Amino acid sequence: EALREARHWNVKGAAWIVGCGDSDDGFLDFRAWLVSRGERIFRATLADPDTLSDVPAGEDPIEEWTLEDLMWQPEFVLGEGAGLSLAIFPVMADFAARKDMSSLQAIMCKGIRMLLFLSIPCVSFLAFFGESVVQLLFQRGAFLHDATVATYHALFFYLLALPASVIGTIIGQGFYVSKDTTTPILVGIGETIFYIVLCLVLVPTLGFLAIPVTYAVYFNLSVLVTSCLLSRKLGFSLFRRIRLVASQQVLASLTGVAVTSCLIGILHPSPLLTALLMVPGGIIYLLMQKFLFRSGEVDSLVASLTPAFLRRGPLADQVY
Repeated sequence: EALREARHWNVKGAAWIVGCGDSDDGFLDFRAWLVSRGERIFRATLADPDTLSDVPAGEDPIEEWTLEDLMWQPEFVLGEGAGLSLAIFPVMADFAARKDMSSLQAIMCKGIRMLLFLSIPCVSFLAFFGESVVQLLFQRGAFLHDATVATYHALFFYLLALPASVIGTIIGQGFYVSKDTTTPILVGIGETIFYIVLCLVLVPTLGFLAIPVTYAVYFNLSVLVTSCLLSRKLGFSLFRRIRLVASQQVLASLTGVAVTSCLIGILHPSPLLTALLMVPGGIIYLLMQKFLFRSGEVDSLVASLTPAFLRRGPLADQVY
């Protein structure tokens, strides 16, 4: 939302002056940098881009942010991997430039935890109850039950790729901040070849499901390979941390799924009520994350959903 708000000719002019406005990618990078400066500088720049000249050359508000500050931003909680990696990229680059590997590891793990926190319960609940959701949304007219089942089967395999696809963007940024663009290119070429070959092999057997199955295998293999390579490069075990966090979130989400399944078994609900019964399971997931696993992501989620006028403390002015 903030990136869209900054798409203004005045901001474009400021980007042009500093050498970032001659391409769409450059202007996007400039807007991401502007958002990373904090709400005070962001709002002042929208009102009058000339105020950027008043920002001291040595001022770096990022250095004053804590990890919780960064996760307060609404873009983080929406779970869009590309948007999150773009938003924290300046922070990652700053830590990498200063050879602060512990802080780089912390911010990457924080972003990955938030994305897994949001994506894993989506996968779990839709994998078990997705057919009822598809039936509720689409099954009418010419969209018969067979079409509902086929759609659900495709959705199921696409869901298996969701966590890997969202955290893969942050892992990719890890290579860029360490000034290694060759490894992602070579890995990407190899994975693309693997994707095409596997898809061609599976099509005769699985038919249209070969595409979502290959998609799921591709993304999960990609995260496995790139996280291992990045861990060796940066000197810390990123994959081990991902595995630990993911196992906790899978356990919590499956507990929530079990609660919803019990309610469905008792009530034998309609598709609409089935969808509504996922809410108690989701609450169980959040409670386990908050009190059993002591997850800070629950607090970040609550903070991001709290209206701005209800927020208190210095973060309300500093973090966007």
